[in-house]
Parts: sequence; structure tokens; C-alpha cells
Amino acid sequence: ADFVVFVREQARDVSDDLYTVLVPRELRYDLRVPSNASESSRVPLLVWLADDGESMSDALDAWRARLGDTCAIAVIEAPYRETQEDLVEGGRWYWSDSFRQDVNALGNGIAGTWAYLLRNVPVDPARVVIAGEGTGATVVAVTAMMWDDMPVHAVAITPRRFSQVKEFSLPLLELRGGEPPAARTLDVVARASDEAWWSGELAEYRSVGVTTTLTVAGDDPWTIDLENENRSEE
Repeated sequence: ADFVVFVREQARDVSDDLYTVLVPRELRYDLRVPSNASESSRVPLLVWLADDGESMSDALDAWRARLGDTCAIAVIEAPYRETQEDLVEGGRWYWSDSFRQDVNALGNGIAGTWAYLLRNVPVDPARVVIAGEGTGATVVAVTAMMWDDMPVHAVAITPRRFSQVKEFSLPLLELRGGEPPAARTLDVVARASDEAWWSGELAEYRSVGVTTTLTVAGDDPWTIDLENENRSEE
């Protein structure tokens, strides 16, 4: 017979070449809700993950300028601090040597943010978009695939540093018993050079119930920002 064992990941020992213990950490975000939002007039929700280096406040200001008071906006902050090439301190979502652990923790944090906002803020659960750009888009794509209890529409705009995404196993549908996974959609806007990679990856996502689309971003540097903005607002 085949057996599936569920264990809580708490620590590692010498069999992994080092001793570790896992600890929780905060995932910060900023939130703006339109003043006219209420229980009788719920608004859409955008949860945004910017690319490495962009501050939470700058990202929130940019989206408020684009969307105004049409929806609630939650911008999640990249948890790791680093000095950027221009010597300004910015955020980073994950490190190459701890990619799996970092992104897994981020997925839990995104799911927790989504659940808290739906319970406590007057947003429409049928109109929630979780979106990201660059490395933030990579985190969004993994979250849409792995967290199959979260019915959400995800948009990943020109993901970066995504080769280790294949380290994640696809969710096992049989572990859900007779309960179907939540309806999830993932739209990826990829650069032309990444089209083949994402085409194969999204084919696997569809096998576990994720509805996917793939769009190739234009290469014109003068129009790519507009294309990204238009795609995020759909």
C-alpha cells in the first residue's frame, strides 16, 4: 500500500548537514481602502508584490495614482533588506540558497493577508486580484499554484529569477479526497525570451486545476510599462 505522512516542519538536524529550528516572522503590508467602501458597497481588492528594490510606499502611491478610489489596494513589503545598485536600501523577496523556504513562507503570508482582508475589510471576494512584477511575480505564480484553497485571480508580470520554481512539487489532488480545489486563474505576462519556459510550466499548472493564460510582453522599452499597467488593471 501507499502511505502519505503529514508532519510539521519544525527543525532540521545533522542529517541535513546542519542544525536548524524554524521560527515565524512578520510579513508587513500597507492598505488603502476607499472611503465609500461599506458592507453594502464592497469594493474590489488588489494585493500587489512589487519587484525587488521598489519600496512599499512607492508601489502604493503608484497604484493609487492609477486606480484612485475604485478599489482597495494592499501592497506587501519584500521581507529582506539589501542595498541596491544605486546604494538605496530596498527589499528582496528571496535568496537563491533558500528559495523554497522563503517562497513557501511568503505564500503562507499572502494567504493569511488575503484571508484577513476578506474577513475584516469590505471587499468583494469575487473581485480579488493578487498580482506582482519581476521577482514579486515569481512569488505570485507559485502561490497561485500551491495554495489550492484560495479562490483568486493572479497576474504575474514579467517574472524574474524563476528557474527554481520547478523545485516545488505540484499539489496532489488525491489528497483533497472528493473536495475539488478552489477555482484559480493565473495570467502570466512573460518576456519573449521566457515564453517557452512558462509555456511548459503553465501546462503543468493546468493539470492541477489552475486556469492559465500566457501573454508575451512587447520588447519596446517605451511601451512595456504601459502594457504592464494595462494588464494589471484587467
